[in-house]
Amino acid sequence: MRRQHAEAEPRLASGPRLDRHADIRSHDRSAVEPAHRARRALQRGDLSYAITLAAEVSEDSRRPLDLATALRFLPLIARESPREFDAWALR
Repeated sequence: MRRQHAEAEPRLASGPRLDRHADIRSHDRSAVEPAHRARRALQRGDLSYAITLAAEVSEDSRRPLDLATALRFLPLIARESPREFDAWALR
């Protein structure tokens, strides 16, 4: 005969077990998701969307973007906004 745990794992109404770490995983994913979407937007050349997502990542993490990600913006900015790029590069 199988012994049952004293404290059964919670279940959804439909029956499957709930993952005790679901909140942690979903929180981590929500933090990573905009960063991943920003990288994909940069790969596609969608500068405006990448900038929006980068601002979201920076705000959520309360830190500036990492240097590697920030550098990936430069070719797109140089191509799509050469005046802004020149002004920034001269600083």
